[in-house]
This record gives sequence, C-alpha cells and structure tokens, in this order.
Amino acid sequence: QCEYGLSHPGDERQSLAAVEAQAERMAALIGQLLTLSRAESRRQQLTPEPVDLSGLAAAVAEQIAEQAAEKRITVGAQIEPGITLMGDQTMLMRLLINLMENGVRYGRAGGWLKLTLRLEGEEILGCVADDGPGIPPEQQSLVWRRFWQADPSKSGEGAGLGLAMVKWIAEAHGGRVWLESVPGEGARFYFALPQTEG
Repeated sequence: QCEYGLSHPGDERQSLAAVEAQAERMAALIGQLLTLSRAESRRQQLTPEPVDLSGLAAAVAEQIAEQAAEKRITVGAQIEPGITLMGDQTMLMRLLINLMENGVRYGRAGGWLKLTLRLEGEEILGCVADDGPGIPPEQQSLVWRRFWQADPSKSGEGAGLGLAMVKWIAEAHGGRVWLESVPGEGARFYFALPQTEG
C-alpha cells in the first residue's frame, strides 16, 4: 500500500487509510498475544473494580450491531438489569466483544446474533447465540485453543485468538466457558461467572 501510494499521486489518502487499518489490526493482535503470554506465565494481573456488567453488555451489543449491519445480521439482546460484580472491566468487555465479533465473523449473512445475560443462582450466566453453520462435534473442544479456526476461509482478519482470550478471562474471574452447537443450526457460546460483590 505504501509503494502504491508513492507511485500513484492522488491515491495517497486511500493508501494511508489501508495502512492505518492494517496497523490497528496488527496492534490488536499483538496486544492479545502479549496478554495470553502473560497469562500463561502468570504475569497478567487483573484490576478488580465494581463493574456494571448489564450496562457493559448493552453497550457492547450496540457497538457490535453496527459491525453486524454490514452483513445484514440482526443483533438482539436480552439483558437482566442490575447485574454487577467485582472484576476487570477492560477484560470483561474484551470477553463480550470477542464472543460477539466471533458470531458476526462466522455468522450467516442476513441472519441473527443474540446476547443474553441473567443471574442463575449464585452465578452470572451469559450466552452469545447465532444461526450460523454451527460447529461439528469433533471440533467443539478445539475452538478454545490459540490460533485454531473452524473455517479459515471465513475468519477474515481473525487470527484464532479471540476465544482463547475469552476462556482465559472467564477462568481468571473464577468462571468457565462452554459451547453447544449442532451443525446447520448455529452455535451457543456460554460463560458463567461467580456473582461477587460489586
């Protein structure tokens, strides 16, 4: 892009925009790699604070709806109000964004994506569901692995780090993640977090 911009006067703005977009994607990739590397060496520290998870989830759903519109994917949310916990707000936001961006990336054009969040006993239960192609049973345990992709041809700018980050973030907060999917009938990615005082 740099070479193209230099050799085609008048197209510099377009070339700079492409370079900027790619630099942002690379920065995000490096950031996720560093976080996972620190997590594995137990050097990644959480910054606990009271988090309004209901408000955070609603904001993320609204943000992702703009991205999903490009694929004509309808984003819905069913969020129980007033759910709070002590947690790392930045990491919890990343968990929600990664799950929903994954749904958009692999979702069916013209389909739907839904985020639900509710209290269930002493746990906070969240789910991101879609009506995409689903994931075969033999691949479902692999989705949480770093760099693994169900269908690289549909990954776009993804690098197979998003769900690995989701798993680490949930477990770092004392929670867990799991997947339910039937090929051809979409997928449901769940996370459960302990309800701590927030």
